Amino acid sequence: MNADSAFQQSNVLKLSYKEGPLTIGYNAMAYLDQDNITYYYQLEGVDPQPVMAGNRVLVNYTNLPSGRHTFKVWCENGEGLAAAHATSFVLQVARPYYRQWWFLC
Repeated sequence: MNADSAFQQSNVLKLSYKEGPLTIGYNAMAYLDQDNITYYYQLEGVDPQPVMAGNRVLVNYTNLPSGRHTFKVWCENGEGLAAAHATSFVLQVARPYYRQWWFLC
């Protein structure tokens, strides 16, 4: 099983603490007036509040803390009508070996 199919089945992206930087891409299924869509995103545990990305469809993260984080993205059209719900997935970053309980003892 490859990483893409594992992610699709569990909706959890698992990363080693050594992996990074991470780039997340997103896009709305709108064929008309694509330039008037405003995107918002938040990686819980990293972004203290939602970020207005404007029409950017990529976000970069470096030095992610270990733990379980939920990435959420949503959009609104040029008239201010927001999406009914956010799209999300879980990002799990492994703790480095030197922060494991058995290493600290």
